[in-house]
Order: sequence, then C-alpha cells, then structure tokens
Amino acid sequence: MDKVINELNSELGPLPRSLSSSLSMSRQRTEIAKGGLKEYATLVAELKERIRSAQVRAGRSVNRELIKLYWDIGRAIVERQKRLGWGKTVVEKLAHDLRVEFPDQKGFSSRNLWEMRLFFETYAVRPKLQQLVAELPWGQNLRHSPCRNG
Repeated sequence: MDKVINELNSELGPLPRSLSSSLSMSRQRTEIAKGGLKEYATLVAELKERIRSAQVRAGRSVNRELIKLYWDIGRAIVERQKRLGWGKTVVEKLAHDLRVEFPDQKGFSSRNLWEMRLFFETYAVRPKLQQLVAELPWGQNLRHSPCRNG
C-alpha cells in the first residue's frame, strides 16, 4: 500500500493537505484499533485530567505571584508616602508611568494602585491573614476587604 502511495505521489505530486490528513487519520484509527480502543480512551482521559490539573495549578501560581506583586506595589506606595511626604498625586503619576511602560498589561490604573495601597494597609496589620489572602483571587480580596466593608 505504501509503495502504491509513493508511486502516485511521485507521478502526481503530493496530495492536497486535506486529503493527506484524511489518510493520516485513517492510519491512526487503524493503529489505535490494533492497540485497543479501551486503552486509548484511558490514555486520553488520563492526559485530559493531567492537563486540567496543570492548568489549575498554573492559575493558582499566577494568582499568588500577582497578589505578591500587588502587595509590593501597595507597600512601596505607602512607605514612600510616609517617608517622603508624598501626596495623592504621586499615585496618579505612577499609574500613568506604569501604563506607558506596560501598555498591553491591564491593572495599573490609578484606581487599581489605590486598591493595592488599601490592600497593603488592610492586611499589613493582620499577619495571620496574609497567607490566606494570597490564595484568593484579586477580585475576592477587593470584595472582602475589611476596610471596604466597614
């Protein structure tokens, strides 16, 4: 069979991509049938679960890093405002400069920087909550902030 396909390819040129992939799929099905459909289904299920699990872990890891970043930004703003006597306009200027430097990245509006500042001030005095807070998505932190809710 392969010899016939090779001879046709040499005389007619390569098959169109869609037809070539159909033949490839047919070969794949034959190979799977030889190896056992049940075993293949098990493999697919295992890999899907592994992929989903990795996606969840990656999402959690990204969330932790973002929370740390927002904490650090909030801390930097609070500390410098206290130490250098900076006022509110520094947050506006900082937001502008960060958005210029990172135009494709969301999250550096002046409102968000104020939220980061509030986030730091809220949890800096509650060290036991800091680790728990790092596991919550940023939006959850904002909704459940003790300073926001009175």
